[in-house]
Amino acid sequence: MSLLIAQRPQSSPPHLLVMEAFYVSGGCVAVLVHHADPAERNTFALWLRSQANTVIRVRFPDGDERSGSIFWVRMCFGRGLLIFGVPVRIRGGDVLTIIHE
Repeated sequence: MSLLIAQRPQSSPPHLLVMEAFYVSGGCVAVLVHHADPAERNTFALWLRSQANTVIRVRFPDGDERSGSIFWVRMCFGRGLLIFGVPVRIRGGDVLTIIHE
């Protein structure tokens, strides 16, 4: 008799808070993010470790959606670095919504 155990998909925090934005030639190319809601701290930490070095899709406050590569910043507890392939319009304090594909 064999047992099949279904692995539950890792839930993601619904929102990311932009702590700092990094600009090149007037456009933002990367942001430092963490959980937007303190109640989501542990969910964010687990999600970030499981999604590190992958591509995610986010929605900006103005409704625009973009993909970017997310990285876990180990030396900066509970922070992620989101790098975009093209410059985006965003600033520190903005909240990004993770898009589930």
